[in-house]
Amino acid sequence: MKRILTLPNILHLWLFCVIANSYVAIAAQPILLVAIVPAFLFLNALAGIWEPDTGSKRIKFCHHGGVLLFLFAASILPSAIYHIILASVTRDGQTATFVASLLFCICIEAIVFWNGIICVYCTSRQMSVKRRVIVAICGMIPVVNFVVLHKLLRIAMDEVAAAKAQEETTQ
Repeated sequence: MKRILTLPNILHLWLFCVIANSYVAIAAQPILLVAIVPAFLFLNALAGIWEPDTGSKRIKFCHHGGVLLFLFAASILPSAIYHIILASVTRDGQTATFVASLLFCICIEAIVFWNGIICVYCTSRQMSVKRRVIVAICGMIPVVNFVVLHKLLRIAMDEVAAAKAQEETTQ
């Protein structure tokens, strides 16, 4: 996963964790949406898009999908910790805020996940139909879905690395 752990991707991860867990701040100060919505759109559209030095748009989108899936997987733990802490400090009258925060986080995570999956599914040539079906089925099984996601990420990033290496040898 060395190809994913770059400084821009770590900054994107930090930004994504802040956005996904920002409902309480948005509820208190709705003006924050002016900053959060463009940041989320930027993150969702451009994460990892400049990193591979290849002329192939297919490889750039495959890398983009892999980075989004990495952001999704890496942000689950901080989001879970945040919501466990939020649940422990939530008073009786604030249950609706906690539930709304949890739903907001799930929706943000789902958007990034599906954007990443669609990018990888549409651009990866090394993923067979069999593997795509396995990913779709195992995506519904907790814990197994992260194992399958890790394999999917590895396939996508290996494909990006191989395309980059091939392009370097032809130049």
